[in-house]
Amino acid sequence: MKTSYEEFVHSVEDSTSLEKKAEKRGEELAKIRNQMKSPDAQGRPRLVAKLIYLEMEGENTGFGQMEIISLMANPNYSSKMVGYVGASVLTDSNSDTALLMTQTVVKDIENKSDQNIKCLGLAAVANIGGSDLISAAIPAITKELDSKYPKVIRYAASAALRAVRENIEYFENFKKYVPKLLNYSDHSIMLTGINLAIEMLKTVPSLPQQWKTFTRPFIDLLRDLKHSPPTKETEFHLFNDPFLQCQSLKALGLIGQKSDELDSLLQEIITDLDCHSNTARSILLEAAETVKKAGKSQSLKTLAINQIGRLLELKNSAVIYSALSAFSRLLLSNDIIDRTSSDSTAMQRYRLQIVKCLDHKDLSIRRRSLDVISAIINEQNVTKLVPEIIRYMKLVDTDFRSEIVPKIYQCVQRFSPDPAWNIDSTLHIIIDNSNFIGNDIISNFCNLLSKNIDLRSAALESLENVLTFYADNQPLIQIAAFCIGEYETRKVDVITNLLKVVVQPKQKSRTTCYILTALAKLATRFGGDMRTDVVKCLKKFSNDNRLDVQQRAGEMLRILNNPEYSMFLLPMNDEIDEQHEQHSTQKVQQQGIPDNFLDQSTTNNKSNNLIDLLDDEEPQNYRNRNQSRNQNNSYTFNVPKDAKLAIEQSDFVVFFEVQKNPQDLRQVAIRASFFNKTNIPLTKFNATFGVPDGWHLNAQAMSDTNLAPNGGTSINQILLLLNRGKSPLAMRAQINYMFRSQPISEKCQVNDGIFE
Repeated sequence: MKTSYEEFVHSVEDSTSLEKKAEKRGEELAKIRNQMKSPDAQGRPRLVAKLIYLEMEGENTGFGQMEIISLMANPNYSSKMVGYVGASVLTDSNSDTALLMTQTVVKDIENKSDQNIKCLGLAAVANIGGSDLISAAIPAITKELDSKYPKVIRYAASAALRAVRENIEYFENFKKYVPKLLNYSDHSIMLTGINLAIEMLKTVPSLPQQWKTFTRPFIDLLRDLKHSPPTKETEFHLFNDPFLQCQSLKALGLIGQKSDELDSLLQEIITDLDCHSNTARSILLEAAETVKKAGKSQSLKTLAINQIGRLLELKNSAVIYSALSAFSRLLLSNDIIDRTSSDSTAMQRYRLQIVKCLDHKDLSIRRRSLDVISAIINEQNVTKLVPEIIRYMKLVDTDFRSEIVPKIYQCVQRFSPDPAWNIDSTLHIIIDNSNFIGNDIISNFCNLLSKNIDLRSAALESLENVLTFYADNQPLIQIAAFCIGEYETRKVDVITNLLKVVVQPKQKSRTTCYILTALAKLATRFGGDMRTDVVKCLKKFSNDNRLDVQQRAGEMLRILNNPEYSMFLLPMNDEIDEQHEQHSTQKVQQQGIPDNFLDQSTTNNKSNNLIDLLDDEEPQNYRNRNQSRNQNNSYTFNVPKDAKLAIEQSDFVVFFEVQKNPQDLRQVAIRASFFNKTNIPLTKFNATFGVPDGWHLNAQAMSDTNLAPNGGTSINQILLLLNRGKSPLAMRAQINYMFRSQPISEKCQVNDGIFE
């Protein structure tokens, strides 16, 4: 028995359990398969309507796609409409059947007798148009944009928008129709025209400059929408077509033409909005984006931030998230956080509300607030904001704390006013969040002490207390063991404390290895009875069940049993090293021994063989810590003769040598040279470049991954480009590297002037 569409839907929705719903859907799918084999043409639309419902319920309805194509080719309008609706739901642009419906869609668009059929074909292009369908329908779409029927023009503009999104090269076909669409009095046609203009402005870099004349019409449109009473068709929550207002604001922001008239209108819009409704908040957030991109007055930006900041006082989670998202976007400049902007300064007054959001029950709000906090921290407020965040970190859940700890630590390292504050804040972070501290934080903290001799006494005193009060904090014990073993020269009893800590049952293997290395260094330094106690401890751990602990203890024992090697492999701190070198030099001069004797002894083959036996971080850190400490940043780049500045950031600079193939101007070769502006080597250096649609990029491997400091040896990379379209060349880059132990990622815009 055949059931109607309404009866079937009601029977499924009225089921008392999910199992019964699934059972009825399965039974109906089986009936549909059997009925499709019958020649009953009148029942086809009903079957496709049921398939549409089943598809939205999550059932597999791929077997019905051929029936949809048959209905689309049906001359009856009602059947054709059901077929087009089914095509929009059951297929997409990547479907295998999309190619089969191309001829039918183009034929319907070219229909001269019924404009409703034209609209069905244009709607299909706008909804599921793929590259093949759009390519075939472009001439028909262009023709229908000149139609005398507003309904057809609206659908044609929507199809043109889909074509531009799929392939930006089609923008030349529709560029001339944008002014015509914007001049219509029909709001729906005007809205599709603005959407088409926005899509072009986003993807074609030269259009904002060409369309600056559109600024005045958009301003007049916004003023008219704001002051004119809404009609029955355009009224929405007491606003006059807020959708058109938001899109007009977005278009003004993309054009970027600044003017006093625009500032006056934006100020009026922002001031008059009552932000207790969703519609008003949407207009406010879009107006704030426009102020950021096209605002001329700085006071206007502050006004927008203040209006958005008031939203944080509301209890609605969606509103809070929207406000935090707006703050995050306002702080981004070319996808890079601009911490020095006045926007960041204006947001400081809301830092308490933002910090409180770290404890919000909604995880998305907590993550967004963390992004904003990380962006507003700078040299001026780091001492106030970081302690507040550290207090709130104790309240957040474990999943979120794993994200917040690395970000806050990175801010401490980047904006610390002095090393003493850096050490104190880092210790607080490590003590309160020991389970979320990675090896990068441990190595970075140890590196900080190695470069600040004046801080070692204060840091050592604090770290020695760690052995007593936080003996179960593994990262802190590792840092304390490394620093005590490396720099302690006064307190002999610290060896006793380390001997007590190392035998605790819950110590991890890595922590035990840190402590054993520190004990061996202290035994070499102090000698006497303490050396005997350390040797006994090492012998005990040489029989440990853990292989890495056993190996470390054995290595330290072998070194201690050879005093002639221990002075080089288990070094003292920098001051004693300097005294030792001075004493050795005086002795050499008195005995008449050649000056290079000491260098020859330190490179003895036996010493090198012993060094190779130690796969240890501490000796490696020692060998690296006496690197050049030149803090002078006055340097020059060895720039190639014809190179031009392409990218300049705080840590590095990039120069391009651009050369076109005289025999084929579509081919461009670029040689990129990367130079380091800091006095710290940038490791794991990698660059990824992006080009517009129509350009093909072949990037060869970089010459190196470590960028020498102070403008030293550059990293070079060859980029080969081929233009397969009509778009002008523009490039963006994402640069990833390690600054000490901190991973840095920078998104940059290449200077377009070098390609002219």
